[in-house]
Formats: sequence, structure tokens, C-alpha cells
Amino acid sequence: MKQFILDLMWSGDGDIPLYLRVADGSEVDSGLFGTLIADFHKQWQIDALFVANAALYT
Repeated sequence: MKQFILDLMWSGDGDIPLYLRVADGSEVDSGLFGTLIADFHKQWQIDALFVANAALYT
């Protein structure tokens, strides 16, 4: 069965999707959080609070 990862960032006040990325299910997400946040900031010049799982700290 083919698996995939869905990286999604949305607004906290209106639950509006702001960023979406689909990746291979075998991709290791712990090494990508910094890259994803940097890509998001390139597209959206806003102050933001990011909430992530424990893989962000590895």
C-alpha cells in the first residue's frame, strides 16, 4: 500500500489552510520542520506561532 505524508499549516482563528505539501510516506519528517517553516515564511510574511509534534525537537 502506498503511503504519503501531508504537511499542512492553517490559521488558528478560522482554520483556513495556508500551506499544503504532499510527500512520500517514507520521508523522515524530523529533519524537515525547519525547511517547511522557512518555505512558509517565504510565501507569507506574517508573525506566526508554530505547533508541532515532538519530532520538531530532534
